[in-house]
Amino acid sequence: MSHSENFNSYLVFATIVYIMMLFLVKFTHSLILVGLLIALYVVWMYALHGMFWHWWRWAVAAIVLEAVVWVGYGWRCPLTDWAIALGDDTGADYITEWLIVSPVNYVMSYAIFASCGILLALRRNYLEQKV
Repeated sequence: MSHSENFNSYLVFATIVYIMMLFLVKFTHSLILVGLLIALYVVWMYALHGMFWHWWRWAVAAIVLEAVVWVGYGWRCPLTDWAIALGDDTGADYITEWLIVSPVNYVMSYAIFASCGILLALRRNYLEQKV
């Protein structure tokens, strides 16, 4: 094998690894998004109807953990930054790319909706503990 053939096979391998890393980052980002949407659903179902009472604390913990990570990385998503560093145009997860036509910053809406749901869930929990 000549030096140029060896270099070309290295480039092919590096490109495949690079594409796989970008896929892994965006896929993980999508899974986290789905998990957070499920957590938000659980919190609101408990807050409004008392359903999922044994899961609501875990859901709140997941939402708070995401908030801590987001604030800890300077009010940015680290997976978005990583995807952009790997060459993606937007850094968005696959679900956002497929469902939203134009880039939208929905973090503030999610934060307000999650905060209201958590407050109502805490209220329900407090009232149920009093009885």
